[in-house]
Amino acid sequence: ELIQLGFSIKAMTWFHSYLHHRQQAVEVNSKRSQWNHTVLGVPQGSVLGPLLHSLYVNDMPVVLHNCSHVYFADDTVIWRRTAVDNIEECVVKVNDDIKQLCDWGKCNNSRLNYSKSSAVIFGSSGFLAQLDVYPHPPICNDSHFLQYSTSVKYLGVLFESTLSWRKQVTAICRRTFGSLYRLK
Repeated sequence: ELIQLGFSIKAMTWFHSYLHHRQQAVEVNSKRSQWNHTVLGVPQGSVLGPLLHSLYVNDMPVVLHNCSHVYFADDTVIWRRTAVDNIEECVVKVNDDIKQLCDWGKCNNSRLNYSKSSAVIFGSSGFLAQLDVYPHPPICNDSHFLQYSTSVKYLGVLFESTLSWRKQVTAICRRTFGSLYRLK
């Protein structure tokens, strides 16, 4: 991938030496585990970590043919707009892009974490009420089904399917009042 991005052999040699033959250990309560060799991933907490990850996933959007996307660090969101009467076609296209992402991941030693993934249909209350009348197919890949949810937390912000801020504001108020109470 670095060759495709125009990196010189000298730069690639440096990256190779930076990423290979690394070891890691975990320290808890002043006790350190044994050192283990790492074979995948970029060094966590390093200055170069985010840059290396961006280079690593640089070609990921190429596999998306039907959906828009945004990603931050290792969090990726894909979406597609549709009318209520086209929901089945939309789900087919989203499923196709999820399959493409999973295939890309297999080629790049990465995988979709289904336990941290969900599907949300955003829209007005009227739009969402119409969906209750029209059953829609599941979002899935192979035998993995993504659960439909009415809200999702992304980068610390709680997004509701109606794009209301009620749950987000309530959560912030609870944390704030809890912190103020502890100051007494």
